[in-house]
Amino acid sequence: MRSPALLLSLVALACTNGKDTSDETDAPPDGDADTDTDADTDTDADTDADTDTDVCGELATPGTVTNVPTSADLASLIAGASPGATLVLAPGTHLVTPPLVLDKAITLRSEGGEPTATIDGARGAGPLVEIRASGVTLAHLGLTRSGTDLIHVQPAGANVEDTRLYGLNLIDPGRYAVVLEGDGADHWVEGGELSCSTIELSDNGRGAIRGECETGGIDGYGVRDWVVRDDHFEGFWCDTDPAGPAVRFTYGSRDVEVYRNVMADVARGVVLGESRDQIGRTWSDEPCGQTTVLQSISAGAWNNIVFAYDSELAASNDVLLVGIAAESACDVTIVHNSVYAPTPPAQGAIHQRFATTSGVVANNLVSHDVLRQDNATATVSANVENAPFDTWWFPAQRDFHTAPAAVMAIDQGDPSYTVADDIDGEPRDDGAPDVGADEK
Repeated sequence: MRSPALLLSLVALACTNGKDTSDETDAPPDGDADTDTDADTDTDADTDADTDTDVCGELATPGTVTNVPTSADLASLIAGASPGATLVLAPGTHLVTPPLVLDKAITLRSEGGEPTATIDGARGAGPLVEIRASGVTLAHLGLTRSGTDLIHVQPAGANVEDTRLYGLNLIDPGRYAVVLEGDGADHWVEGGELSCSTIELSDNGRGAIRGECETGGIDGYGVRDWVVRDDHFEGFWCDTDPAGPAVRFTYGSRDVEVYRNVMADVARGVVLGESRDQIGRTWSDEPCGQTTVLQSISAGAWNNIVFAYDSELAASNDVLLVGIAAESACDVTIVHNSVYAPTPPAQGAIHQRFATTSGVVANNLVSHDVLRQDNATATVSANVENAPFDTWWFPAQRDFHTAPAAVMAIDQGDPSYTVADDIDGEPRDDGAPDVGADEK
């Protein structure tokens, strides 16, 4: 079990703890392929003068390569491929009948380093892609219009490990973009990442949802050693019912890291543990000395920006319900995040809940309250609450970096609970750290 102090120490070593499999160190979530000093010419639409170091470059193409035209039967090619093979999809739309079942170590990707090929499920029943084996990589692809989940990862008789979802455009899931869950027979999803990707529910996709609004970004149940980094989540809200979170790990999930993500116009940002139900994965080492089922163990969320700004979202029943939440989450670390909402979130900008929740909530910059409920015990330090609107750099351009004049945040962080760099990969080395995801 990792304590908050150990997690922060690992982060201070530039996040090179083995779970970031990019072989590169901290960088912006904007996906540009440069190492630059700009004012600002990268693609993240911010206007601050930042120094970016890319960690979202093109992946290498492993194994035997099969080129797949848009007219091919993709399901048949997958079924006939050998373990370790790579299928390179030609640019354009690959219309398929779901699900595509990946039951061997295989790579699916577009040509080059951009998602020029899109797998389209045309709202067919069920998940678009089912991953049932270890060692699967989906890279530089678009996936769209699933009946339920765009990607569903679930074991079939053995743990699923080393799943890599990289450089994807995951657009308009019928339910969740990514779901990770066990098989009910003590087999689980372990050791994977969702990184450098765009995960979005568009206006058209929202209009296609029928019935209850059960939609969201990535949903993990009982998983271990997963990383969600350098992603852009957008639009997960509904007109009537509350949508699911952009990122949620619960049901006994452990050692999860969520960092350098932007969550734009979502109903809920990051949820680490949910409820205190005695349902989920159990651990024989009794983490945090608990014999009960914990919903989240040793999870961390840092350098994330969560905001709600869209006028239609503001007029819906969702708005922003919570920016970052920890419930029944022992040894949690929530540091250096920025959260903005136009009205008070129903559950707070950040909240911790239940007596089994421990760890640290520090150096967060939020437009409303940081809440503690039901005897939660995580240490709270140097958070800036109720920050005014002019704290943020350029909201009209969806840029929620910290404004240079935000004196309540700049150099006001607690050095005991900091990380080595910020959401753009800039070092926090000019004195006391700034509060929030952005270091000015």
